[in-house]
Amino acid sequence: MIGKTVRHIRYGTGAITREENGKVYVQFDAGEKLFPYTSFETYLVCDDPDCQREFLRKAEIFRDAKEKSEKKKREEINSSLDVSAEKNHRYRSTSSKGYNCWIKFEGQQNEMVPHEVMQVKDGGRTIYILNYVRRPSGVEENAKVFVASGIQDDDGVAQQVITGRGVLAGFDENNIVKPEWVEEHEWMSYFSNYLVLKEYENLNCARRYGLKLDQVFAALGGDTYPSSEGRDITIRELRQKHTQKMHLRITDKAADYIDGEFDKLVRRYGSTIFHSDVS
Repeated sequence: MIGKTVRHIRYGTGAITREENGKVYVQFDAGEKLFPYTSFETYLVCDDPDCQREFLRKAEIFRDAKEKSEKKKREEINSSLDVSAEKNHRYRSTSSKGYNCWIKFEGQQNEMVPHEVMQVKDGGRTIYILNYVRRPSGVEENAKVFVASGIQDDDGVAQQVITGRGVLAGFDENNIVKPEWVEEHEWMSYFSNYLVLKEYENLNCARRYGLKLDQVFAALGGDTYPSSEGRDITIRELRQKHTQKMHLRITDKAADYIDGEFDKLVRRYGSTIFHSDVS
């Protein structure tokens, strides 16, 4: 396969330089990039049809092995989380609505800098908020929230990464952005509803180094969301759930897993904690 010409949707035309440890290395004008075999199913194509078929065959083998590995990992994680679940009751819902943990999907920001936490003045108070187009009426007091936003990984694939976590005040129908906030942040005229972050922890690193949502999907599968809990569902299907969504409720098991992985990132990069002036 060495020397074969391939085409990438982002990097253009390149040549295969080597295969190593299940990866294909390709030299582009932008430099050498490496890809898993599954890249040939989506955004990488070899000009040689026989070469393309061979990579698709290898991709199928790779996927089968990965699915078995992920299933085993999920079983191990589920066992671990089941044992420790009773240690964390802070964000568990007491209502009939079920889970009280959310992922909030934020708009585009510079992925090479830390996530920007939105601070506003409400009278004499300083508060930190999350903005919404529609009223987030399902959010209860003391709900746990993880904030995620979009990046492109090194392969040019869109990813959602979690860069912060916090505790929310419950939905209040009076939480409509103030005219003076819109003067400073024009986009708030559209994202005119908000929730108050009672406390929030933000990673001190570029957004691209946050926790990839794909990692959560690989670890927990359908148990990430209440709507797919207990089901055998693919990562692609899980990604589709947050398309065009401002936020999604997640399971307690997902919240526990994300907290554990987030703790590792805090130890590595550090974090900044914000507190709103609320009672």
